[in-house]
Amino acid sequence: MVGSIFLAEVIFTDHSGSKLRPIIVIKEYSKDVYFLPLTTNLTVPGVKISSDDLEEGKIRQNSMVAVKKLCIIDKSLLLKKIGKIRRDKFELILDELCKEICGG
Repeated sequence: MVGSIFLAEVIFTDHSGSKLRPIIVIKEYSKDVYFLPLTTNLTVPGVKISSDDLEEGKIRQNSMVAVKKLCIIDKSLLLKKIGKIRRDKFELILDELCKEICGG
């Protein structure tokens, strides 16, 4: 599951609603997953991905993995698997996430 892209029901941080959106699973923990959202807004800071970066599946548009938005949701909110990121690209995403978290 880690490194996979899913369509998920993501609840807003203020609990005012939710939105279906693609996410990439960063870590599994019990019944939860840590994830980063994907956006087609290519001006968002993060790592750009395309279908060429997937080892299986495909995404409809080039997207950014928003490394500033690490979140956790229950696995039951993962609705459909879209694909899986290639290992080298996933490691780049993790490197950028670590830089964001550690400030360097």
